[in-house]
Amino acid sequence: MVADVREEVAQIQKIHPQTPLYLAGESMGGAVLILLMAQSEAPRVAGTMLLAPAVWNLGAGADIPLRVLSTLFPRNLVTGRELPVHVVASDNMAALIRLYYDPLTLRATRLEALQGLVALMKQSARAARHIHGPTLCVYGDKDQLVPPSAMAEVWRSMPAHVRLDLVPGGHHLLLRDRNGKLVMQDMLGWMNTPNTWLPSGGDSATAAWLAQGVGENGWGKNTLPLFLPAQMDTLAGP
Repeated sequence: MVADVREEVAQIQKIHPQTPLYLAGESMGGAVLILLMAQSEAPRVAGTMLLAPAVWNLGAGADIPLRVLSTLFPRNLVTGRELPVHVVASDNMAALIRLYYDPLTLRATRLEALQGLVALMKQSARAARHIHGPTLCVYGDKDQLVPPSAMAEVWRSMPAHVRLDLVPGGHHLLLRDRNGKLVMQDMLGWMNTPNTWLPSGGDSATAAWLAQGVGENGWGKNTLPLFLPAQMDTLAGP
């Protein structure tokens, strides 16, 4: 996937060499962009926008069982209903319904693909400290798919040039939320005037959130215990 994005960027810049190119990736797409822009020869683009990037080192509690299962039953399907909690990706039910009935939406995933996603999340979390170029990273404090401790640890590792933007009340699918316009305004504001405050107030919200010490306390920080279901309840907040 990283190679595909690199090739697409090269083709676009070849056709439109004078046009500023911004990259935007949501969730897994954000993780892919982190890996791309963390490379020593990252493409030169005007900016990279990461929307709730999938960055999470789940630890041995998830990695070992998934490796075993994906090796033994690579084509077995999982739907998400196997989780002991109900995870909500957005507060916009109309958008979630449209997404559910979209014929392009995958409702089941092979175990081998799930293992690949877990590996991608781990790699991107580790690579975030090396990201190059102007970058905006947006996260909602109601995200139930990427836990706060995982994102906070990645944010603290990122270079100083990365702009951090916390959206209070934001869920994982930030642009589909009922307040998705706030995220779009921040994206446009950052592209047009990168040295001014974000319209949503995300700069101050980020500072206050990190000052609370999110992800700094407790054994294992953002890793999961050996008994995976015991920790899943912490993903789904009120």
